[in-house]
Amino acid sequence: MQHDCERCGNCCVIHWGSFGATHDDVSRWINEGRVDILNHITANLDNSNDEPYLFVTRVCPFLEKDEKNLHYCTINDTKPYYCRNYPDDGFCEYMGEGYSR
Repeated sequence: MQHDCERCGNCCVIHWGSFGATHDDVSRWINEGRVDILNHITANLDNSNDEPYLFVTRVCPFLEKDEKNLHYCTINDTKPYYCRNYPDDGFCEYMGEGYSR
């Protein structure tokens, strides 16, 4: 199920840090030479949340706003697995009343 993204950025702001990068993400970024992304991750040595790699930044460094004040991902072509598959149930909890851009 595909949702209609309003590009509010709430999912990126609120969920950032609640997930890590997968082995496939890191392998892809290594193969692509994406040091800009790799600089923002570290190995999860204690495997505290079942993710092999964790992002070390408090906010997503790849979230930007355009001239219309809408958010966009600067690494959209190679973003992390969890970002690519959000929302996994097709429903964005940030759409609707109570949330604004």
